[in-house]
Amino acid sequence: TLRTGFVEVSKARSDWAPNLQRPMPTFATPRRVPHGVTLIGQLFDEGTLGRVGIALERASGVAGERPPGF
Repeated sequence: TLRTGFVEVSKARSDWAPNLQRPMPTFATPRRVPHGVTLIGQLFDEGTLGRVGIALERASGVAGERPPGF
């Protein structure tokens, strides 16, 4: 799994079923959060996944970005 960019969100989200009694919070100002992809490959072919991952990181230009304080 690697970062491929960032998105702005104004509301928290969950991949679980929504709970109508406890709605997800909204943010006063939108937050910039990382967006990523997960690569899946063939058994014992980690080299290909590594090369593809490195190429995606370079093409997206986000590998050097860090949140404030890190």
